[in-house]
Amino acid sequence: MASQEVKLIGFWISPFVHRVEWALKLKGVEYEYIEEDIFNKSPLLLELNPVHKKVPVMVHRGKVILESFVILEYIEETWKESPLLPQDPYERAMARFWAKFAEEELLEDAWIALCSHGSQKERAVKSAIDALEKIEGEIKGKSFFGGEAIGSSSDNTKKLCNTVPMASQEVKLIGFWVSPFVRRVEWALKLKGVEYEYIEDDIFNKSPLLLELNPVHKRVPVMVHGGKVIVESFVILEYIEETWKESPLLPRDPYERAMARFWAKFAEEEVLDNAWIALCSRGSQKEKAVKSTIDALEKIEGELKGKSFFGGEAIGYLDLALGWISYWLPVWDEISSLQLLDSLKFPSITTWQNNFLENPVIKENLPPKEKMVVYFHNRSKELAPVMASSRHA
Repeated sequence: MASQEVKLIGFWISPFVHRVEWALKLKGVEYEYIEEDIFNKSPLLLELNPVHKKVPVMVHRGKVILESFVILEYIEETWKESPLLPQDPYERAMARFWAKFAEEELLEDAWIALCSHGSQKERAVKSAIDALEKIEGEIKGKSFFGGEAIGSSSDNTKKLCNTVPMASQEVKLIGFWVSPFVRRVEWALKLKGVEYEYIEDDIFNKSPLLLELNPVHKRVPVMVHGGKVIVESFVILEYIEETWKESPLLPRDPYERAMARFWAKFAEEEVLDNAWIALCSRGSQKEKAVKSTIDALEKIEGELKGKSFFGGEAIGYLDLALGWISYWLPVWDEISSLQLLDSLKFPSITTWQNNFLENPVIKENLPPKEKMVVYFHNRSKELAPVMASSRHA
């Protein structure tokens, strides 16, 4: 295709496709739209998106970008006119947080409410309304989320909570010792040379500080910088990257950045979620989760082939995002005999695992393995009945 040609493959009623179209039109980007029959998927869709086999798919200069939020970031970084994200890193973090929140807490529950019945429908309706109440608070007093224009910057971006009095550049991180989400933030701060104070929280008896700083999700990690609160590990990683520009974690090229974000999201949804279910479930549910995890690991193996790290020769954003695979997954394997990380089946992941764990910053900032084994053994036993009952809910 022509060097500047943009194509968008979509389905007429998909909100994920339309958000990409809106962004392209607001940016003044010309594109060719190709309608896809998602119930009878075309060879073109299967060729361009063999991982998920779904829309939207955007092609620019022959390069394929997938997942609507990843595409939006790519559009923003490629066509800089009429910016959709604010310039301030904190306001950008808030935009990413609320986008993620609405997708996970509102859209999913609203869809379940539409397609279910009885008690399941009632629970989903309640969850969707609870999420809408939080979004109502965020947009109160504004014309648009960013202020006076769609996707624009504004000094009126609402904080997740009240600002925290502290020295102007002081960084604090509230975490839990065994959380891989917290560790990826710690690794990023240390690789960037950012000093911070670590505050351990008991996630089973949450502190008033955690509930004050993260009233939406009430979970770790929570990072506070100059009195501003940032939550959600991937949102925090992007904030760290945009605030401390030394030792960059993301590539400079927008397409390579898009790929890093895509694979981070893929690993979170397809590997981590399924591996956790495999650890904590039994019977056919466990077997299905093990298979799904291995299928996802095969795709990651292909992405890593011939590389020392995901980004090349040094640790970057995607290595931190997937770092849990190198250390947490073998522990889960040991506890439950899952046999997920077979070195013969996954030689590239095994090589990357060794390279990653040999880095001094990573090596010196890992939880004690013996303590992890005990913790996850107990947690898997506690959660097994919950997993079993959720299957039949």
